[in-house]
Amino acid sequence: MSKTIRTFADVQDFFSQGDVENISIQLSGLQLDSRLVQPGDIFLAIQGLHQHGLTFLASAVQNGAALVIADMPVHDSPIPSLFVSDLKSKIGEFSSWFYGHPSRSMTMLGITGTNGKTTIAHLIQYLWSSLGIPSGMIGTLGVAFQGENESYEYPGIRTTPEAPNLQAVFKKMLDAHVQNVVMEVSSHALSLGRVSGIKFDYALFTNLSQDHLDFHSDMEDYFRAKSMLFDSSISKTAIVCIDDRWGQRLVSESKIPVLTVGKSDADFTYGLSNGIFELRWKESTVSLDSPLLGDFNATNTAMAMAALLLQGFDRDEIAQALANFPGVPGRMEKVSKLGQPLVLVDYAHTPDAVERILMTAKTLGRKVIAVLGCGGDRDSTKRVLMGKALHQGSDLAIATSDNPRSEDPEDILDQMCGGDFVGRRISDRATAIEFAIDSASLEDVVLILGKGHEVGQEIKGVIHPFDDRDIARSILNRKWGNNDPIE
Repeated sequence: MSKTIRTFADVQDFFSQGDVENISIQLSGLQLDSRLVQPGDIFLAIQGLHQHGLTFLASAVQNGAALVIADMPVHDSPIPSLFVSDLKSKIGEFSSWFYGHPSRSMTMLGITGTNGKTTIAHLIQYLWSSLGIPSGMIGTLGVAFQGENESYEYPGIRTTPEAPNLQAVFKKMLDAHVQNVVMEVSSHALSLGRVSGIKFDYALFTNLSQDHLDFHSDMEDYFRAKSMLFDSSISKTAIVCIDDRWGQRLVSESKIPVLTVGKSDADFTYGLSNGIFELRWKESTVSLDSPLLGDFNATNTAMAMAALLLQGFDRDEIAQALANFPGVPGRMEKVSKLGQPLVLVDYAHTPDAVERILMTAKTLGRKVIAVLGCGGDRDSTKRVLMGKALHQGSDLAIATSDNPRSEDPEDILDQMCGGDFVGRRISDRATAIEFAIDSASLEDVVLILGKGHEVGQEIKGVIHPFDDRDIARSILNRKWGNNDPIE
């Protein structure tokens, strides 16, 4: 990435502050996390969930911070400081300005909703790349881009990075001559202003179902957060799936032009029959052998195709490229081989997603065996609903642990298995996966849900190596042999 250089005077001017001493300081980056500060960076110190950033000022200084900007006065600072009372609300715009507004020079697509964001983002980025467009992607699985002269990839910590990190990534993408960027936009990011300073050319809405009610007060608050993306100050054009009531409501309330995607009565109508996906738009129809399983993936495919068609890409070229889509890690990912039961790993972690996945699985095998847990320190109200979806949608339901974090796994299982839960309760996740596979015949389907692509299990603040896919493969190969290639 080319070096960004701003002066202390530049920063003062941005915040409309008068001259102070040390205006000759040169600044090269922004960080909210003191541990990530590099020499020449600005350390942005705001109130966090538990502690104020100034608590870590010494660490930032030790790592080379040249300036601290805080939302409260800084006393006895060893480096120059600025006090900006409303700093938190300005970080997005400030970060965009600091890095030269890089997103303004690229076509930006933002995707929000409860389920489907990651798959749609991967579909769009894959299609762009297949059509020869230097492109980037930001989301749950991390950051990846393929530019004209550079490729880059690293795993993500959160669905939408903090604004300083996000804008730094945009600058890196622009330096690599990336033209198009697709990113997942979480409700947290919208509520906390992480995407302030970005102007999205297209804003996509997938669906809304219960999730994150540990952060949002209720579903109405959750919807309002998602709706923020569809304001003219943030986005230009909306692409909204209207297959649920929240999408229909968003269309009526959107402040920007809207095109709709749905199974009927939409600008883009779609369907899936016997594995053949069909999309109708205006007077044309596109049909292809769907590379992804399930009705919910038909929705994801329709959303991705709608976005590219609106960009002006050729429908036949889109369809041809889409037919070879390899899938998304941890999203209905097949980990079994020929001669083994069908075993799929998926990230489904909401009641609605679990229900949809299990409905799809019933079309794939004789018996559906499913493993699912609920994460700790997250929305506890959905746990009984996920347990209900699990046992109602599978022939053998196995409730287990999934990132209990600071909570007791048994307490989580008590909530998940309340009510009329019918199935097995096995708190150790590896043992639960083994039981599921041992219970399967060759004609059955085993679903391992909740963690998807994740490669760790967080217990009492410690992340232990754990990958559902590796665990499942090891058990499958031990029980069924390892001689046949993956299909």
